[in-house]
Amino acid sequence: MSEELYEPEYLNRKQAAALLGVSEKWLAQTGMQSGPPRFRFGGMIRYHVTDVRNWAKQQRVAV
Repeated sequence: MSEELYEPEYLNRKQAAALLGVSEKWLAQTGMQSGPPRFRFGGMIRYHVTDVRNWAKQQRVAV
């Protein structure tokens, strides 16, 4: 029997920050204005995993 890795549809700030490789503080402060879209569920901030990945791809800079 193989184990499938479970990936949640919505991430908390700590999980989203880890996925992006930034600090939770950056995501809370700077990310509010220029970061990935976020949702508020019952006072908790959540990030849709697809939104986080799409936002990260859009941040690519030409070298």
